Formats: sequence, structure tokens, C-alpha cells
Amino acid sequence: SPSSCVVQEGYEIVYALKAHASERCGRVNECCDIIYKLLDGAIGEDMRHLMYSLDQPELAPAVSSGSTGGKKGKKGATKKSTASSSSSPMSLPFQQNAPDLIQLLDRLEVTTETKEEKKERRRSVITDDTVLATLAVSLRTLRLPHTLALMYTTAATALSALPPPLSPQDTTNLCNALQESVLSHLKLATLSSSSSTSATKQQMQVLEEAQLSATRLARYTGDKLHFLWAANSALLHRQACQSLLHFDNTNTVLNQKLTMLPRLAESLCSKVLHTTSGAASKHPPSAEDWTVYLNALSIQEKYKDALSSLQNIQVVHHSSSSSSSSSADTPEQQTLRQINDEIDIQQHNGSLIQLSHRDKLERISNLHLHLQSYKEAADTYQQLLHMFPDQWNYWLGYLFVTISPSLLILMEKQDYKELQGYKDCMNFVHTVLDQQSNNSRHPLRGPHLIKVELVALFLRRTFLPPSSSFSTQTDVPFSFPSKSTSQDLLSVILEYVSLFSPLASCCFADVRPYLSLLLTHTTFSTTKNDDDNCILSLLQHAKTTLHEITSTNSKEQDDKMARKQLRSYICSIQIIYQVIHHISTTVSAADAHNLLEEYAPSIPQLIHKWHSTLSINNDITSTTTTSNNNDDDNNAQQKEVLPGDEIILLAIQRLHYDYNYHHSFSSQKDTTYLLLYAASLLEGAIHHSPYNPQLKIAAIQTYATLHAPSRSLELYDDLGIKHIQLDSCAYLILPTLLHGGLYAEAVQLCASIINLHSTTSKDVGNYAAKSYENGLFTKTKEMMEFQCCNMNCSLTLLQAKGVIMDCAALIYSGDDSTHKKKGASSLSPFSSSVLPLGAKHGICGGDYDLERATKMIHDSYNFFSAPSIMTIASSSSTTTSTTKDDYSDNRDSTIYDFEILHHSTSPRNQDKEQQPNYYITTKEEIIQDSLLRGHAHNLLVRATLILSVAKPPKKGKVTKPDSILLSRCESLLQSVQNANLFASASCDGSNEDNNESNQGKKKEKKEEQMIQLNMWNSMIGLCRIIAVLTIGEEDVKNNGDSNSNNATDAKTATVSFNTLADRETKAASLLSIITEEINDAQKAFSHFSSSPSIVGEESDTVEVVCKLLSDRLVSLYLLLEIVGKLFVLYGWGKRKRMTREGAGKLADMALTLKSLIVDMRAALSNYPSLLHANQIDVNEGGGGGKGEDDDVDKQTMALLNEIYSNNDTTSSPSSGYSIHDIISSTDYAQSKEGKVMIENAIRNVLLSQRETKERVYPFLNQMVDILELYNVTD
Repeated sequence: SPSSCVVQEGYEIVYALKAHASERCGRVNECCDIIYKLLDGAIGEDMRHLMYSLDQPELAPAVSSGSTGGKKGKKGATKKSTASSSSSPMSLPFQQNAPDLIQLLDRLEVTTETKEEKKERRRSVITDDTVLATLAVSLRTLRLPHTLALMYTTAATALSALPPPLSPQDTTNLCNALQESVLSHLKLATLSSSSSTSATKQQMQVLEEAQLSATRLARYTGDKLHFLWAANSALLHRQACQSLLHFDNTNTVLNQKLTMLPRLAESLCSKVLHTTSGAASKHPPSAEDWTVYLNALSIQEKYKDALSSLQNIQVVHHSSSSSSSSSADTPEQQTLRQINDEIDIQQHNGSLIQLSHRDKLERISNLHLHLQSYKEAADTYQQLLHMFPDQWNYWLGYLFVTISPSLLILMEKQDYKELQGYKDCMNFVHTVLDQQSNNSRHPLRGPHLIKVELVALFLRRTFLPPSSSFSTQTDVPFSFPSKSTSQDLLSVILEYVSLFSPLASCCFADVRPYLSLLLTHTTFSTTKNDDDNCILSLLQHAKTTLHEITSTNSKEQDDKMARKQLRSYICSIQIIYQVIHHISTTVSAADAHNLLEEYAPSIPQLIHKWHSTLSINNDITSTTTTSNNNDDDNNAQQKEVLPGDEIILLAIQRLHYDYNYHHSFSSQKDTTYLLLYAASLLEGAIHHSPYNPQLKIAAIQTYATLHAPSRSLELYDDLGIKHIQLDSCAYLILPTLLHGGLYAEAVQLCASIINLHSTTSKDVGNYAAKSYENGLFTKTKEMMEFQCCNMNCSLTLLQAKGVIMDCAALIYSGDDSTHKKKGASSLSPFSSSVLPLGAKHGICGGDYDLERATKMIHDSYNFFSAPSIMTIASSSSTTTSTTKDDYSDNRDSTIYDFEILHHSTSPRNQDKEQQPNYYITTKEEIIQDSLLRGHAHNLLVRATLILSVAKPPKKGKVTKPDSILLSRCESLLQSVQNANLFASASCDGSNEDNNESNQGKKKEKKEEQMIQLNMWNSMIGLCRIIAVLTIGEEDVKNNGDSNSNNATDAKTATVSFNTLADRETKAASLLSIITEEINDAQKAFSHFSSSPSIVGEESDTVEVVCKLLSDRLVSLYLLLEIVGKLFVLYGWGKRKRMTREGAGKLADMALTLKSLIVDMRAALSNYPSLLHANQIDVNEGGGGGKGEDDDVDKQTMALLNEIYSNNDTTSSPSSGYSIHDIISSTDYAQSKEGKVMIENAIRNVLLSQRETKERVYPFLNQMVDILELYNVTD
């Protein structure tokens, strides 16, 4: 067997093929064994830990006890397998000294190579290209990039050390090894992130090795592409040094590299460009070649040299730019090299794509900006705008270089219209508009919108950056009269709206930031005869437009004219909503609501308008309806959205706005009817326009507000979110799943997110190396920055890891078919033979805890696995601003741009003026919650490891702990200390929010945080009890002065409990404190669930129950189980409750926790409670099966009849509104389709709330039944 002998020289290819075959057959142990011996132990940490994890010494007894562990003897007895078997993975030297699991978990430095190991190394290193390529296949499949890069570097170093001259074969092997070394290190660099000092330092070392290999490769081959590899690698190395300098700004070596590396890149590029620009005109430099050279010059701030080189580059002019090209570019034009066919590309090393005229002008303008030569930059931007007159970035750049010189001679209070820059800019805008009026059928938005920006500039007093590469912002030094400037801005906005609102649906999106600017600099006044009141003028203009449109006879219009008026109608309402949303923060809610009713159409009018638009363009309607009904033809049909969908979105916002406005003085039933009606309207709109994502997003949030997570999940699935959208859009549904008890679905979603990142990491590395190999350096840099700065630091990835760890034990709630066969309700006490908690995954106090904890420890080394959150949390003891900047918030907030009047969420930058009714966590809160989950599971895993090696007392005396138990307990206490520090910092940071809006939600959140804090303190106390029982310590030694919270903790930090009685007494004392904490949590929960001023809805309480179950309750229950098993080990079992102090205190604590869970279950028992207490009475303990469906049908019909009934119970005198008025005055609501949609909305809410109850009940019942066992009275 190759794994049982030393590799013989000359047979390396045989062993490499054997390793590949073993890997393909799934024998990873054997494959790693062979590779280890082939590489003579020179392997990376990734492969070393893989071999540790394949061993898993903690599971050896369980594995060897099976019948498959040995051969049968004469009488059929099974012989035990011996540890000296040749197939044992412990045959390697470093595996014989495998570290303890706690060392792996704590990331302690483990000796990777012994002295004997080094002596036994062969002097020869594998350098044959075929053998290395064969091993590389196995290493890539096993995802071992560190070992792969180290293998090629070692081979290249060995070949370089050979005495010259090298043989042709050695030269070929050396060049191939160096090339693979460069590419493998580039792949390895994509695995790093810029979120920590260690990761940045590792990335710098990897890129430095890539640069050295590329430089040596260029010296041996002399190839142009390899010289560019060396130059670009030097720039990448320099960028990594720049990132590391932020953490260590006193490092002189880094500062020297920042100066030296760009010079090296410039020198290498000069050799390539000077040799290929002249005589070898057949192969002129490509755009990528020039990019590397220009970047090297720009980094050194040699802008004049870069500009001179750039102007001498010969390019092919754009066809539309012939009339406007400058004289500097027209001489000595000649035909550049053309790409003929695929062979032409394959025979050329590097890129063949030449620099285009547009790219050249963009670079020239950017260099002029850095040189502050504004006149030349303005000429360049004019050329670009003649070519692309609708390019917004070019207009911003032209505005900047035109206005900036005029500001130097500007006097205070001078009229900005007198500026020469303003006149030049307006003259050029009119010139472009005159040219395009003859060549274009439709007006261009860019030239017209720049007139708005030109006025807004002097009100905002800040230039927008003309491009992403030029980030310098120049402030306008003087302020102008805001009143006259606001009037001018209003004038140009209305001019733009009048022109483009009938033509473009994006008209409001164009002027939205300028409307916000105008409203910010305008004081609202209710005096209607004030001619200078911009806000009232804006409202009146929109109202006039609405009146003109509604007074037009729509029957005499064709579809084209109807669409134009519909766009103007929608834009006018959007403007009104924007104004009302802004002034609602400065006036009373009643005044804002009155203005809304005065200027905006009512809800029945909006619905009537939407229903009338269904007849516009009937072919689209028929197409979408047909494709919706025939699933087989979905791909063949054109997926269009209807023109009237925006009206429904506006009506939904109005209903949500009314819900928030009337909720303070109306009953819950009155306001919830509005949300139900909103859900029904969205159901109807989705029925007619099934491919509009905004309708589904609005429906997801509406059902989430109604606490219907199942229906929200169905709508989310219909969106078809996949691939990279998982990282940016998963926040739409993930909080809803956790608050609704759909833990299995939440875990499945988070697993998809992690799988996306794992796959992307592999693909981006491969594609980046392939781009580098083809000379596409710009694409390589883009992919590396995308992976390192966005994906590896993804906030969604961090959250997904924490959610999986928390919900792993909650993904199984029993077999529903088992309950139905027994004729019992699924809500009855859990009677299945399989206990739901931890039935499939997670640590839950069961028989598989040690096995699962061991797997978690090994998986924690894999960055793309959920247990890696424990490692991330261990390195974060506090939450600082640096920690917040370490993560990239990739959540896409633009999907909510359709929200104007009512903002349900603002995930990236929460506006203090917004009052969301559905809370979306901020970036800081996600980081805190996720890292706190990591700290919690650090405690759980360490407690599980301690339980597996804990020793009972002997003859009434404690047993001296061995080194393994001692190290595990010390690790637990250190984790307790780190977790406490992090939790304290998190609580301090969460109290910094001084927003005065939405006080009810803030108070509700504070109550929930108090419950979470009580449970967290209880978990910390149980961990201290574990340490007290096993080693007689409750805190880390000699750290009371620096880390304790008070003097008492400082004294107990060094106290040891050496006798069994002392340990029992101390454990009883800690249990008393924990019992008080749980009592406080129970009181807070009772107050939280019963106070109408805080919640007022049972569904809010159920959300808290679902969140507490996954966040704290399961972990607290598990630690209690571990402490209970330790008590049994020490002879203080449940039956000793009356005779032993420790057993009694533990029983009191368990029963107190049981009382809290019973209260949580009682809050859940009133679910579903959709509206008010007088609805139809349903016996929750009744029969299952069809009877439960009958109950839902009865509730649905009762609520439907109440909504459509004409009585006074649905109106509120103080509010002056009636849901019946809305229903009765809307034709669509009275139609058959409208009634069906309302019925569907009600049924969706009831079924979703019932499913939440069925999911959560079994876990609570199991914990209550097991905790009841502590209630021993005799």
C-alpha cells in the first residue's frame, strides 16, 4: 500500500495517480496520506487541519464498538480493531500528537512539525510538472488552496536553486511552476478579507509571493505578458500594503514599499510599451497594457507624464464623434490591429482589445481634473457629451469643471446667474438640445436634468462627484439667498416634470432628490395666499394636474394617450406623497393627514383608477393572464408589468399611512381591517400582473405586518430570488421567518446564502486567475475587490451563520402524520417517539451532543460553514466602530424605492424621520446579534466538551482534574469573560438611540431586551457553575482587577473551592441568583404581554416568543441539562431535592424556568387572534384534521361578513373614517373578484398564524415536560 511505505524516487507519478484515484473514490484519508508523504510534510494549515478532522479522536470509542470494526473469529466473535492498522489515519507523525479539541477551538499554536520529522525529510523536492499537475487536481477538489500555493512555491524554489545552466526540461518545469505559483497565490488572495489586521497581513504576504514569482518568471521567459504580470502584481502588492498601513501606520517597511512598488511597476511597463509601440506595430499595446502603466504613474501622482503618454496613444474614433473630435487626435490616424478569428486570439499572449476613443477621453478628463486644468477638462467633456449627450456622469463632470473656476472670483450674495460658468454651462446645454432636437424623436433627460442640478448646486452648496475615480468634493464657498434660489429650483423642477412625466415613468425618481432638497430648505406655511410658499405651490400644481386628467374623457383616447396621462397622474400623486411625508415631521399628524385628504385622491378613487387601467393594452393583460394560468408556457410568454400597478402601490401606501395614523385612537380591529384590505388589493394586483416584483415585495411587508409569515414566504419564493440576489435580498424574509417560528425555512435560506458564498469564492478565484492569464488585469482587480471587500465581509453571510447555529436544534417539530393517526391535535402535548428539540441537528442535551460539538469544532476552520461564527466571535470582545466597518452591508435598499408616503423599512441608512411599522434591523444590530450568537455557542460547545471528561468524586472527595479537563474549563471561563465583555458593550451601544419617534416600538424593544439580558445572565451563571463543580473555579485567575464589574467579582476571581461541600454551597448560591434572574424575566414577559400600551396585540407577543426560543431559551435549557447531568454525576440527582441544598436549588431554578415557558406557551395558546376578542370561538384542543380547516373557514366567513356589514362597529367617531365606506364606494371591492381576494387575504393570515403555533408548540411542550421532572416532592 502506498500509504504504508516511504515514497520511492522515480515513482512519484504513480503515487500521485493513486492519490487522485483515492480522492475520486471518496477515500480522503488515504488521499491525504499519500499527498502528505509526496510533499514530505510541506503542507499548508488547511490540509493539516483536514487530516485532524478526519481523525476525530473523541469519536474513536463509538466507532470501534460497532460490528464492522474487526474480523470474526471461529465462534463468530468480533475481534477488536487495533490502533496499529495500516488503514488508521493516525499513521502520520504529526497525527500521533494530535491536539485536544479545545486547542483547535481556541486556535492555540500547535507544533506542526517535530524535529524528528524534519530529519526524516528527503532532500529532493517534487519538481516534475506532470506530478505537480496531477497533485493539483486533487488539491483543488479538496479545496486546499494554501497547500496548492505552497507546493508550487516549494517546487519553484528548488528548481531555482539548481546550478546553471538549467536543462530544457528543468527550465520548462521552472517556468510552469512559477506560472502556477502566481495564479495559485492570486486565487489564495481572493480568500482573504480586509476586515482584520491578520487577514490583511496574510493577503499582503500572499500578493508579495505572487509578485516575486511573477518577477522571476519574467526574467526567465522575457515574455511581454509576464512583465505585465510582474508590474500588476507589484501594484496589487502595493494596494495590500496600503490597507495594512491603516492598522500599523508606523511601519517603515510598508512606507518604503509604497514608494518602491509603483516605480517597479512603471519600469516593467516601460519595457513592454516601448518595445511594442514602435517596430512591433503588428502587436500594439492593448488597453489593459496602458491601464497598468497609467495606474503606476497616477499612484506616483505623475499626472503630466500620464497625460502626455495618453495623448500619444493612437485610437479609432467613435463614428458619432467625427464631427466633434479635437485636432489633437486627428493627425496620423492609421488602422490598428484587427481581431480576425479565434486562432488569432489563441496565438497571442495577453489582451488584444485596443483602447477606445471614449475610454481615452474619459481618462484625459480625469487627469485634467487632478491637474485642475479646468478649461481643457471642459473641452474634453464637451467631446464626450457630443458623443453621448444623455450620459449623466459626463454632465456632472462638465458642471464641475465649468462652475469651479467661477467660484474663485465669486462675491458674497452675488446672483449665481451672473457667474460666467453658469452662463457657459447653460449655453452648452442649449447647444446640445438644439442638435438633438433634429436627430432624436424623444427629448433627452440628461440635458434637461442638468438644468435642475445647476440650480440645486447653489442650494446644496456641494458638488456631486463627476465619477467614481474622482472622489474629491468641492464645496461652494458662499451662500446665496435661499428664498429666491428655492423659487428657481421649484421652477425648473416643475418644468422638468411637465415635460417628462407623460413620457417617462422614472420622472419622479429623477426629481426626487431635488424635491427633498427643496423641501429641506423651505419652511412650510398654511397661508394659502402666500405666493412664495413653495410647498403649497408644489401641492397646488400636482392637484391641478390631477384635476385636468380626471376631467378628461378617457373613452375617447387611444392607448398611447391614456398611458401618457396615466404617467402624469401617477407622478403627481408621488409628488404629493413626498411633500406630505416631509412635512409630517414638522406639523402635527392631524394637519398632515388633512393636507393629504385635501390634495391626494382618496383610496376608492385610486382603486377605481387602477381598475380602469386594466383595459389599457389588452394584449399585455391577456398575455400575463394566459402565462399565469398555463405553467408550461411561462418561459414562452412575455413577462410584462401592467401600467396601472403603480396606482395600487400608491393605494397600499395610503392604507398603511392611515393604519399608522388611526392606530393610536382606534381599536385594533378597526386598523387591522385596513391592512387586510391592503393585502387583498395586492392579491388582486398580483393576479392581474404576476411578474411585477414590487407588488410582491409590498405584499411581503403587508403580510409581515399582519403576522402571516407563511404567506410572506410564498410570495418571496415567487420572486425567484437566487444567486447573488440571496445576499442582497434575503433580508426581505429572514426576520419574518424567525419571528414566525419557521425555523426550518430560515435555516434552509441561510444555508443557500452560505452555499452561494462558498461557490462564489471558488468561481471568483478561478475566473480571476483566468483573467490574469489572458492579460485582463482590470477584470482581475474588480473580481478580487468584489470577493475580498464585499463577499468575504458580507453582513448577510455573518447573519446567516448565526441564524443556522441558533435554529439548528429547532428545524424539526415532529411528524404531523403521527398526530393525525392518533386522532389528537397537533397542538396537544408532544406525544411522538422522536423528541423535536435537536432531533436532527444542534446541541440539545441528547446523546449526540459530543459528536455534534466535535464536528462543529472542525467545521469552525471552514470559513464557509456556520460554526465559523464561533471563531469570529472569539476575536471580537467588544463592538467598536472598526468592527462595524469590517463588514459590507450588501442589502439592496433600492427595492423599496417605490415607497414614498409610508416607509416600511430602510435597512442601510435608517432615517430618523421615518416611523417603520415593521422593524428591520440595522447593520450594527445584526453584527451585535450575530457575534452574540457566536459567543453563546462558544459556551455551549465548551460546556459539552467538559461534560464528556468530567469525573465524579471518589469517597466523598473531589477528583483532581487532569490536563484536558483543566484546559477545557479554563477555556470556558475565558469564553465567559469575553462573552460578558461583548454583551456589556452591546447593551451600552443599544441605548444610544435618541430618536423620539415611535415610542411604543422603542418601549416594546426595551422590554424584550430586558428579558434577553436576564436569560443571558442566567446562561453565564450556569457556565460558572460548571467550572465550580469540575475544577473549583468560577472565573479566570488573576484578572479580577481588569475585567470584573465590581469589587465582589474581583474578590471571587481568585477564590478556589477545593472541597465537595464548598462547591455545592457555591453552586447553590449561584443557582439562587439565576432563579432571581429568571423570575425577573418572567415578570417582564408578563408585563410585556399584558400591557396594551406597549403591544396591544397578541401577535407581537408571539413574535417575541419565537425570537426568545431561538435566541436564548434553547441555549439556557441546554446548559441547565448539562448542569443537571453534572449534579447526577456528583450524586445530587433530582430525587435529592429535599435532602441536598444544591439539588433543591437546581430544582427551584428548573421549575422557575418551566413557569416562564408555560407563560410563553399561554401567550401562544391565544393564537391566532386576528382581530378582536368577540370573533368565533374555536376549541384549540379539539379534533385534528379536517376540523381545524373548518374552524379557519368559519373564522374567515365571519370576518368577511363583518367587513361587508353596514354597522357602526367598524367606524371610529374620533377618526372620521369607516372601512365600510371604502368597501361600499369601490366597485372592485363589491365585485366577485374583490370579495374573493379579501377572503383569500383573511384565510392566508389565519392559516399562517395557525402554522406558527403548530411549529413552536412542540418545542415548548418538550421543555415543560422535561423540566416538570424536577418537581419531586418525596
